[in-house]
Amino acid sequence: MRLITGLAYAGLYVVTESWLNGHAANQLRDRLLAFYMVISYRCMGGGQLLLNVADPGGMVLFLIVSILMSVALIPILLSYTPQPESRQTGRQ
Repeated sequence: MRLITGLAYAGLYVVTESWLNGHAANQLRDRLLAFYMVISYRCMGGGQLLLNVADPGGMVLFLIVSILMSVALIPILLSYTPQPESRQTGRQ
């Protein structure tokens, strides 16, 4: 499960950062990615504090994480952004 979770998060980071790079203007890209990284690290650090909320052997912590992940997806689901254009490499 740890391997699968790690691969899923790696895929999530690659997709999120590529969409941010694809849609940000050159003048704002550095600030946008810095803001994204600050928010990401603060949330990961703050998530460690959730271990004090309930018993680690119970199901409450898993429910909290599930709810937080679902709430985090709402802005993505409500926004419309076209797929970034990709360049083909190799033979055509």
